Amino acid sequence: MVAESLLELLLREKLVLDLRKHQQARVAVRLAVEQTLDQLSPKFDADLFQQECDIVYQDVFNSSCDDGRSVYS
Repeated sequence: MVAESLLELLLREKLVLDLRKHQQARVAVRLAVEQTLDQLSPKFDADLFQQECDIVYQDVFNSSCDDGRSVYS
């Protein structure tokens, strides 16, 4: 399942301490979201794809704490 593989990837490699403070970490999370959601079939049109990526990214970002914890852990 795409959602499970994204969550595993984020927990293993992308969710780092102070995600909110490090631009590079935020970019890596956003890229991981986009690359993972791009695996979905059928492909979304470009606008819907970006909307879905925004929703997932915002949820991940909003669920991270300043001390590196996440509700997903």
